[in-house]
Amino acid sequence: MTSAKRLNPLICLLIVLRALTTTEKVNSAINTELLNSMCLLSFESEMSLAEIIPPKEMAAFTCKCFTKKIATSSSLQAAKEDCKKEASEKFNI
Repeated sequence: MTSAKRLNPLICLLIVLRALTTTEKVNSAINTELLNSMCLLSFESEMSLAEIIPPKEMAAFTCKCFTKKIATSSSLQAAKEDCKKEASEKFNI
């Protein structure tokens, strides 16, 4: 599989995440669940591409961090970078 084909799902996830974060907070519970699900898919994809087997609770920790930061108006990129750093420090990866 080419790297372009591998990136397509990640690009799609970012587009959907961006759309979700710009909608009204009326459906915030639904948005949070969708963000978390998409984060988990993205996390698994990135770990697989990097050929890393993450610690058991790392995905949940990272995605919980991500959804909290998005809920407090962080940008997608800032939330992703901050949570990757926090998870890396917590799980020593």
